[in-house]
Amino acid sequence: MKKGEQLYEKLGEVNEKYVDEAENYAGKSAETVTGKNKSAERKSEMERVEGVVRLPERRRRFLPAAIAACFAVTAISLPVIFYRNSANVPSSDIPEVTDTDTVSEENNQNTDSNTPEENNQFLPSSIYEMNKQTNEYELVYRSEPLDYEVCDNTDDEFENPDIYSWSVETALSEISDYFMEQNNLETRNDGFEIFRKGGYELYLTTDRDIQEHLDSKYADWYFFPEALNEYGDPVQSTFVVMDYTGHILGVEGRLGVKEINFGYNYAYNGGRQPGSAITPVTAYGYAIENNLLTYSSYCDDKFLPSGTYAGLEEWPLNFDGTPSGGRYPLWVFFRNSICTLPAQIVYNNGSNIIQDVFDFTTQKLHLELDSEKDADYGALCTGSTYTGPGIINLANAYMPYGNGGKYYRASIISKCVDSSGEVIIDNENREAEQAVSEETAFIMNKLLTNVITSGTGRFAQLENTVCAGKTGADDEWQDLTFVGMTPDYLSALWVGYDSGENRWAIEGLNSARIWKNVFGDYADEHVTVNSFPECDTVSCEKYCAVTGKRASEGCPEPDDSNIPNILGYFKPDDPYCDGQH
Repeated sequence: MKKGEQLYEKLGEVNEKYVDEAENYAGKSAETVTGKNKSAERKSEMERVEGVVRLPERRRRFLPAAIAACFAVTAISLPVIFYRNSANVPSSDIPEVTDTDTVSEENNQNTDSNTPEENNQFLPSSIYEMNKQTNEYELVYRSEPLDYEVCDNTDDEFENPDIYSWSVETALSEISDYFMEQNNLETRNDGFEIFRKGGYELYLTTDRDIQEHLDSKYADWYFFPEALNEYGDPVQSTFVVMDYTGHILGVEGRLGVKEINFGYNYAYNGGRQPGSAITPVTAYGYAIENNLLTYSSYCDDKFLPSGTYAGLEEWPLNFDGTPSGGRYPLWVFFRNSICTLPAQIVYNNGSNIIQDVFDFTTQKLHLELDSEKDADYGALCTGSTYTGPGIINLANAYMPYGNGGKYYRASIISKCVDSSGEVIIDNENREAEQAVSEETAFIMNKLLTNVITSGTGRFAQLENTVCAGKTGADDEWQDLTFVGMTPDYLSALWVGYDSGENRWAIEGLNSARIWKNVFGDYADEHVTVNSFPECDTVSCEKYCAVTGKRASEGCPEPDDSNIPNILGYFKPDDPYCDGQH
């Protein structure tokens, strides 16, 4: 006797009450069908396919747990994941649950190499979040069977919420991508199918307090402009918070009360132009790490030679217009988001180090850029990228500047356990990658702190803790970005329009102020670490007002009232000025 026949034999006749419930769930009222003859007629219409009761084509729907209980062997029945989307919201790649009418016949074929149990076996996968009050993980999501899959009822009364949280949706996207990559599959949908019916347990890194705080801030447009763009669309935004070991603590996929499942998730899927917020992880980071410049090196605010970039005679422009022609220390360019110095760094006096900077950015700091279109001046110097990076990836690239130079890949997954109990993902016990030196991380952190204390990010200043960060805006005023760092939290914000623009609405915004209102104040009230990591090998000394090197006897000090800082930060091998000015 074949396995399928054994299952059929074990199940026997279908209980009449399950027939009624299945038919009611399929849309036909029980009141219209009564009597034993009708029940027998309905029973005869039902089709048993390898242990699964199937309604006729015109009556099929997802089976309730009551029917599923009849046919269980080992699996657990769970509510169905519905994929919903609005006409005006682009959808992500999480798969749509297929109605049984469209199930392929191959799912029910009994062959020697592909048995019915292998085709139809369903083991529910679960997602858990930590409850800080009880210090225990709580179930927040379970995958659900389709009606052709062998399944069982659950022992508990858990039901998925009608609307999933952004943390759950982000986790589903990430685990689906994991299985897609591990199994060389073509789509995220394929990866999701492996997770959905594989009996996995997924534990999240999210902090419920932070997630609930972000949910409340993103419920409406109170902290954001309500002005529409030229197409009548409202401004959108996304936000992420993580710690310095890569644990995503909170995430918002878009603005507004979450009313649908699996609409477009800007945090996980969206790639936007970061503007000058890219420069700390491109030109500036490369220059400091490779000792091309120091914290206080003096440079000229000027265009690149005519025709260097895209045949333009004058490039790049600063956001306040034409370069001033002045000469300033590096930290002033950085603090004020002056665009010309990153371009000068990459130009490198004509030797062009575009590929070196691109490799540093993508291989050391793991920023996701297009290898063909983003290895150029526009992307690396002004943030005019082709498709990205996403806000999670951008914040992740800043991570080494807040933890002594270490990189951990950002993830919302703490660990994943398969149905046999084996841990297949463990983000609690992983080695850090030393992305940049501790000295570079310390100096970059000082540069980022200046942005908040006296630069373009001054509206993000906090009272109880130090803050570092960087603002960014694209050329069209379609995208605003802010990366904000405290010793406890690393976070990033994007505000903008899907398409089109409204310069009046966006240009008048300050991304640092929005960040403070959305999360900065929370970080200021939840301080556990008082300072960023120190670096004993970096010295704080006076610098020469001509060369920017360590000052020697007789070197002039900066006397410009706009440059009150006369101290610089130097690595051990940074030279002293020779005094030959």
